[in-house]
Amino acid sequence: MSYPGKSVAWPLSLALVVLAAAALVRAQDAPKPPVAWEYRLLSWEAADLVTVFRTITGDKLGDLSAMVRAVAEEGLELRANPRLQHAIDVQLAAKLDQAGGEGWEAFWVRDTTRIVNGHVIPAPSVLLRRRR
Repeated sequence: MSYPGKSVAWPLSLALVVLAAAALVRAQDAPKPPVAWEYRLLSWEAADLVTVFRTITGDKLGDLSAMVRAVAEEGLELRANPRLQHAIDVQLAAKLDQAGGEGWEAFWVRDTTRIVNGHVIPAPSVLLRRRR
């Protein structure tokens, strides 16, 4: 039964508004899907060692063994040599810049070493990640 001047549509409109609000609250409380990551190891290669030692010694020495001997003759342990540390930092930054251009970010750095002619040389490896 309807009364003059009274509309039956407003209770239906109110019911729709309440249902829409309830659906919105449920949607906000719904768990977000987990972030999927892709991982890659950025290793320190032999070419990186050559680049680092060539930066320090120049082009006058031909092979890696000779370059390592020349730097080791300076009297400092190679791990403590500030010129070597700086050259490694520069090379690592260049590699990270290149990976960053491809969407990768550094996630974890591992202090690894390489042994050349009995000398321990820092050779950091970096675990990279990016969103899928």
